[in-house]
Amino acid sequence: MAATAIVNTVLSRNTPAAYTAPAALNASDGALITAAADEKMLIILEATAAGSAVIKAGNGLQGVKDLTVTFSAAGTQCVNLESGAFVNVSGENRGKIQITGPATIKAACVVLP
Repeated sequence: MAATAIVNTVLSRNTPAAYTAPAALNASDGALITAAADEKMLIILEATAAGSAVIKAGNGLQGVKDLTVTFSAAGTQCVNLESGAFVNVSGENRGKIQITGPATIKAACVVLP
């Protein structure tokens, strides 16, 4: 199976936008998010049970370590992501950020103005 494609909700200043509902991670391939400008990406992770999602380090110069988001029970967590550390700059997933974890975790992305 292929990774789940997460559709970004892109905001403009003082303008409402429809929120794209979170999508479940693919249990084997995770999910891919199209990267946006640094520090303007809000990743929203929703879990229906305990587990962990891993935002994979990118393959560029800044990509030095994964970021693990752990859920002790069902809930929602948000991460304001610096894309430079997590975006893939080359290869099959160029321009994408990969998140892995169980299918009990859903992901969404809001791109801030």
